[in-house]
This record gives sequence, C-alpha cells and structure tokens, in this order.
Amino acid sequence: MDVDVFLRVLEYRDGWMVSEAVRVNQDRVDPNDIADQFTPSVTVDGSGRVHVVFHDDRRFHQVDGQSGAKLDVYYVVGRIQGPDQQFVVDAERRLYSLDPNDPNDPYALDLGFWIRGPGEYGGVAYDPFRDEVLTSYTGTDPNKPGDFKAVIYSNRITDLP
Repeated sequence: MDVDVFLRVLEYRDGWMVSEAVRVNQDRVDPNDIADQFTPSVTVDGSGRVHVVFHDDRRFHQVDGQSGAKLDVYYVVGRIQGPDQQFVVDAERRLYSLDPNDPNDPYALDLGFWIRGPGEYGGVAYDPFRDEVLTSYTGTDPNKPGDFKAVIYSNRITDLP
C-alpha cells in the first residue's frame, strides 16, 4: 500500500465546508516502487503558507512493516490556491538523511554522531517575529549513560520562500 500526506481546507461559508484532499508530498507516484509518507505535523503562518513536516521512505526500498525501517524527514511549504483548492508547493526539502557521510547526499539537519534516526513524533511551528520555521523530533542517543536514551532535537529553517 502507498501512503501519502494529504491536506484538506476547512472553512465556514454559511456552514462548514471541506475541500477535496490534496497531496502534499512531491515524490513520483509509481505503483512498482511504493514510497510511504506519514506522521505529518502542520502549521499555517499569517500569510497563508502551509508548513508540513513528515516521515518519508522514498529513498529506501523496503517491505512495509519490516523492523529497522529507514526514514528521512521532509519539510514542505506551499499554499492552497485556486477554485479547486490545489496545494502549490514553494519548496520541499529533506531535513534528515541517513547518509550524512555521502557528499552526493546533502542533508540539512546536522545530527552529528549520536542520533539514530528520527522518532515517531515530529512537530513544526512558525515564528512570525523572525519569519522562520522550527521543527522538532524525538530520537535516541546511544551514547547517553543509563537506560533512558530518549532525546528531542530540533532545527530552524530560516530561508523560507
């Protein structure tokens, strides 16, 4: 099964109206090469830009449900536009990469040597005073002493379109 991230617009016009679902993730749709996007977190800023972060496995060939699944985290910013309420993407970026040592695979989130991949809880917030987006993720730090290895890490996106 191919899992994607969708948005719907909810607005009040003499009653509540819900738009058709619009796809957010920008990977190609290929029934022979299924990629899943899931666990989105969404915020909307004062100018109507929609900011979404989500987990994504488009770069990894794996079986759904297998243990040790590999994931990236993506950030998308765009707007809902037009009478058909389409999501127009201004930018899509991979924020977390499992291959930071590969010079052909640039990544935006410097995890250093200790994070073992993004956890299942992500967040996104818009800072109107700086026109920046802040993201956060859970993770684990195998170098932390003791049994509790959970960490929360974050990044700041400053070059918004």
